[in-house]
Amino acid sequence: MVVWFRRSSLVVVLAVLLAMIPRPQPVEAATSRFFPQTGYAIADPHFLNFFDKRGGLRTFGYPVSREFILLGFPVQIFQRAVMQCYPDGHVQLLNLLDTGLFSYTQVNGAVFPGIDLQLTKTAPTSDTPGYAQAILKWISRTAPDKWQGIPVGFHQTFVSTVSPRDAYPSGKANPTLLTGFDLEIWGVPTSRPAYDPHNSKFVYQRFQRGILHYDAKTGATQGILLADYFKGILMGEHLPADLLAQAKTSPFFRQYNPLMPGWVARPNDLPNTNLTRAFEPSPLIVLDPGHGGKEIGAAHTFPDRKVLTEKDLNLAVATRTAAILRGAGFSVIQTRTTDSWVDSSLKDVDGDGKVGLADDLQARVDIANNAHATLFLSIHFNGDDNSTISGTTVYYDDAMPFYHRSWYFARLLDSEAVAALQRVGYSTVNRGVQTDSQAAGLGSHFYVLGPDAARPIQMPGALVEGLFLTNARDAQALRDPRVQDALASAYARAIELYYGR
Repeated sequence: MVVWFRRSSLVVVLAVLLAMIPRPQPVEAATSRFFPQTGYAIADPHFLNFFDKRGGLRTFGYPVSREFILLGFPVQIFQRAVMQCYPDGHVQLLNLLDTGLFSYTQVNGAVFPGIDLQLTKTAPTSDTPGYAQAILKWISRTAPDKWQGIPVGFHQTFVSTVSPRDAYPSGKANPTLLTGFDLEIWGVPTSRPAYDPHNSKFVYQRFQRGILHYDAKTGATQGILLADYFKGILMGEHLPADLLAQAKTSPFFRQYNPLMPGWVARPNDLPNTNLTRAFEPSPLIVLDPGHGGKEIGAAHTFPDRKVLTEKDLNLAVATRTAAILRGAGFSVIQTRTTDSWVDSSLKDVDGDGKVGLADDLQARVDIANNAHATLFLSIHFNGDDNSTISGTTVYYDDAMPFYHRSWYFARLLDSEAVAALQRVGYSTVNRGVQTDSQAAGLGSHFYVLGPDAARPIQMPGALVEGLFLTNARDAQALRDPRVQDALASAYARAIELYYGR
């Protein structure tokens, strides 16, 4: 079921006007354009051509998704708008603020005007003589530049959205069509201007495809980044409390789930939809070799007096994993590359007034967060007082909003590690995927994965315990460089599979 356009008089109005506008022809030479600010590219030439011919970043903001299929149509989400491509190749924007999509009026403390049905009934109908001119005049009266003595500039912002240079970069502009291009971006007004009841310095006006915001403090008028919030609804992540409360009943809410076919949690609510990796930006991987310096971790002393320490194994396997990933074109950061604490300056990183292990762990999390990493892997080898315990375990935290993706990643790590060890002749005990609370205790979490950190991790991740150093059989296997290489290759392979490589 496609729900993009409601069959109202305003929809007919918009459809008639858009039919008058020549559709931009795709540029044959258009190539993918990557935006490091968000980690996404515009790869489809139809979307890229529309982006360039309708104002680019000024109009749409940055891309915040890959291209994916939503209710039967290829779409891509930008900060301010959602582009939709039709079978004939032409691109239009979703009526994002229609009922059923993003009809919410309270977002991050702001209160927007709702749809004013009395206003929309005053719009000229499509059979009105001189309809094209009549609807544009209606828009100029409905979206004023001055309202209650305030220079809101709504009409001027509307008509200057797409510049002549945007629409006609290599030819003479047709001024009679420019307002039609602006209409493509905004649709028609669906409310009158209104103050934010919580802030008298803010004035908003609602359109079909966005909300214009006048800020009396700065004198600026611009669009609200609403499409980014729509992405947040699909993911169920990073939503302000007021929007979260309203969106929980939406068919789009928290649909993004890599554990389900097509990454769609409830496919009956979103038929003909495929969200696979829709919100996985260009990969930036953080590999975290656990322990280091005075923190040895687990260890094993062999009969020949050779000592194998966890901190050294963690670093060796992480460095090998990083090399494999970089060879495959991934960007990789290691939290440490030497035998040292990450918090090498011994500062109070977590702000608790003392320096300890938590500061070293917080420093690792901060590296990942500050780099805006997309995936986090903490590499460890296990230990236990009971030397008969052996095997491979992968942990994730189920208290974080992105736990589905962490769980998915942990499953990949587990299956790849077990298979890789078998290929080099070592049959490990598969202890499977577990939550970190199963190891740390009910209600507790691993510092680097869960919500207990002073500044918690902001991306999906897992902690892998390759084998038990306190088990003689596992430890003997780890002396073999082939086993270490097998685990590194498995971790790299799991990351590649996560991103669909």
